[in-house]
Amino acid sequence: MPETIIVGGGVSGLACARQLHDAGRSFLIVTEDIGGRVRASADGSSNLGAYYVTRDYEHVGKFVDRGRRIRRSEIQRGRRDGSFTRGDLQLLTHPIETLRFL
Repeated sequence: MPETIIVGGGVSGLACARQLHDAGRSFLIVTEDIGGRVRASADGSSNLGAYYVTRDYEHVGKFVDRGRRIRRSEIQRGRRDGSFTRGDLQLLTHPIETLRFL
């Protein structure tokens, strides 16, 4: 029987699992798919989820490599159907985060 149950296998869930693993603790990850939003399109040409790591992800910072800077003109949001959009009404639900990112 696991000592801890982690719900979600995204960035945070995997970071939690890593910490528990390193501490020798037992855990179970319950998730739809490992990687959460950090996934690629079926052909592998595009990321579909977490494109960037901000200071909000301090607990996973040591597990990620920083890549090149993202240009605003390159920002697109991946939709569930595999298409992409530059503007999306869902961004309006997170105005502070959107402005901070831009």
